Amino acid sequence: YNMLILVHTPGERGKATEILRLIDPQTLEWSLEVQWNGETPAIAEWCIGLWKTDLLQGATLAGEGELATEQMTPKPITREGDILFRGKKLVVDSRLARIEIEADANTPFVVLDGRGNPNRAWSQEIPSLWLGVLAAAFYLGRRPSPVYLLAPIGAAALLVLLRFPRLGLLATITVALLIPVAIGTGTEVSLNLSALAVPGVFLIWLLTRLQAGRLDFTPSRTNRPLILFLLLALLSIFIGNAIWDPAVPRSDKFIIVQLAQWALFAFSAAIYWLVGNLVKEQVWLKRLAALFLLIAGGLAMLRTLPGGVEAVNTVGTFAIYRAPFWLLLAGLAAGQLLYNKSLSWPWRIFLIAALGAVLMYAFGDQQERTSNWLGIAIVLSVLIWLRFPRIRWPVMIVIGALLMTGVLFQFIYDYAGGDEKWTESGASRGVLIERVIELSMRNPITGIGPAAYRPYGFTRPLYYEGALWIEPRINSHNNYVDLFSQTGILGLAIFLWFMAELGWLGWRLRKVYTSGFTGGYVASMLAVWAGIMVIMALADWFLPFVYNIGFPGFQASVLVWLFFGGLLSLDRMRAAQAGA
Repeated sequence: YNMLILVHTPGERGKATEILRLIDPQTLEWSLEVQWNGETPAIAEWCIGLWKTDLLQGATLAGEGELATEQMTPKPITREGDILFRGKKLVVDSRLARIEIEADANTPFVVLDGRGNPNRAWSQEIPSLWLGVLAAAFYLGRRPSPVYLLAPIGAAALLVLLRFPRLGLLATITVALLIPVAIGTGTEVSLNLSALAVPGVFLIWLLTRLQAGRLDFTPSRTNRPLILFLLLALLSIFIGNAIWDPAVPRSDKFIIVQLAQWALFAFSAAIYWLVGNLVKEQVWLKRLAALFLLIAGGLAMLRTLPGGVEAVNTVGTFAIYRAPFWLLLAGLAAGQLLYNKSLSWPWRIFLIAALGAVLMYAFGDQQERTSNWLGIAIVLSVLIWLRFPRIRWPVMIVIGALLMTGVLFQFIYDYAGGDEKWTESGASRGVLIERVIELSMRNPITGIGPAAYRPYGFTRPLYYEGALWIEPRINSHNNYVDLFSQTGILGLAIFLWFMAELGWLGWRLRKVYTSGFTGGYVASMLAVWAGIMVIMALADWFLPFVYNIGFPGFQASVLVWLFFGGLLSLDRMRAAQAGA
């Protein structure tokens, strides 16, 4: 009596079995098993149910995946395609009940908010949310997982990379942008191909160097702080567990989550070093930049066309919804347009169109996303400041006057959403940051350990604007606060040391590479560096927090780390030319 089984038989090529099972009075398990006998994949959408939004007004939202807003409001706040949430787990705290929805497979679920969209017929009479699975692929005799098809491709790629390891950098860019695959780990954390490609290519590079009998590592002042940061982050795992409060419960698999958080740090450093050591000629740096600009610019322009958003959602990864993606695209495109006089007209037209798509996205479609437009504004401003030295002082005087009068601040505040946006997001983030810092004071020197503030946050309810969050799944939404919590003031200081050395490296190279492709590249990376330093205060964009932006966001941040590695490569080329 606790189970309902529905068998759907769409035809002779397969069937679907839908099972509803009542685990206990508070838990309902809903599963779909598909047997597909066709030679070509079938694409299915599975609607689990609809929610009346009237019952959810004021509810707080938290999730492991893509979340458009942390609170249900009378006006819908969504991502492209009316997506309110997409991921593995969603927690809704409403005035009526607390609801937890968790996917127990490799296929993430989505929640669509149909309010205000006349094409969502299911939300016209009664404003509703749609819960289910979009565009799941089913293969011959298999459950829905594209990993089965990618396994032989990966084996073939391994053989090629052993012979040509630099192709791994091109592959990393491709899988970060174009192959949306989620790989379950048995925890709340899912991996993707970017998370597999980076360590894979790094190990292949080590093997080829060891086989050649030498491990030549590009010397740089950025190496020491980056190595120290990784060692301290690893040490903080052991220290954090040694001083763990026994009154704070944690999963038996929590150590896996902590190692996954450390892996996000390590993989970021690995791709930076890979580019610095593998790319020894400018032509390869040009190939990396061209591939990224073609794919990223193409996706940005595609989403501006009718039906383009759905197409991009199908072929693109979560990277295209992350601020670092748009900062990097704006920086590289504008840098080449401003500095590279030898740029061909087809490329120039393409980059202008791509930059236009970036501006349309950041300042039009996603104006409410401050990280996007603020970061891009900083990137473009720095590029113009670097390219046109004669206008620097007049512009600085004007900006200084606007700041002193308060006009500029008021304009930015109003453009970002004003008091309404501050109440919805800004002030609430302040409360979250305050709680994270409070929890982290248990060990402010080396931190309480990677990802540790999440279980510590469960120990006490969180109050905000008259609402009570009984079991808060807190995120600071701030890279600097995250680093302080996880690695302490020591880890934060070492990371800032690395970023300062990286910025200084770019500044020195700017005097060497003044024009052409390399001049535009160096200026772009300096501008992106400035933008990243700012948006790190708005979310965990650059070093994703495993429970928030996580590995899906790593698909965007890894690209920034990759192209920062290009500065290391150019410095190596400069040193080689100077010693010749």
